[in-house]
Amino acid sequence: MSEQQIMVDNRARLVSAVLATGRWPALEQARKPHAAHQHAKQTRAFTEPFADHKAVALADAFLADHEDPTPLFAAALACEWPTFTVAEPLPAGLNLDSWPEALMDFYTDTAIAAFFWADHEAVWQQAEAELRQIFRGRDLAGFVGRLRGEPLSQPLYVCPNLAVPALQTVAVANAGGIYLLLPPPQAWGESPPWPYAEGEDWVLAECCYRLSELLLPLPEPARQADL
Repeated sequence: MSEQQIMVDNRARLVSAVLATGRWPALEQARKPHAAHQHAKQTRAFTEPFADHKAVALADAFLADHEDPTPLFAAALACEWPTFTVAEPLPAGLNLDSWPEALMDFYTDTAIAAFFWADHEAVWQQAEAELRQIFRGRDLAGFVGRLRGEPLSQPLYVCPNLAVPALQTVAVANAGGIYLLLPPPQAWGESPPWPYAEGEDWVLAECCYRLSELLLPLPEPARQADL
């Protein structure tokens, strides 16, 4: 039987930092203007001196051909932390073989863990605590398992994502687990995102929706329409 865990995943946090350094924030603003989370701004300010890094160039090149950054996260989550040794197959057909090594170099070259994450750990701990409170007593993994008609075979990880993407939840499933990288709820107008605690209904609905989208088979009419 699967279980759900609330955690910060440093592999995903590093990919988010790379994306924040390159063209992704402008692409996301072009799709829908929004106020960025304060931590997203701080992340970009820290990594800006590394805008010419190979990892940023690879991410930008990928985004020039693909609208969705999810495969970049999926490739990172297929690797071990902190070495980015590939532990299972990378997303196929997307030329991501050099991505893990570039991420490792970005992690080392920026020293982001020691000189940035360590100074901002409180905001991540608060995000974790708010998500834990939201899911306390709620069996999200069991709920999705019942919808599927069989229990989830992997652990389910719900991970706060305070940088980017800001407008989408990244959902990834691999042999090691099912990952939901959840941004804070978007506020109205030019206000910054709400804390998770102030968007409990959105958090629950978003997680259920993304899991059903990722894990549940399409109804037969939908399958036929795609053929």
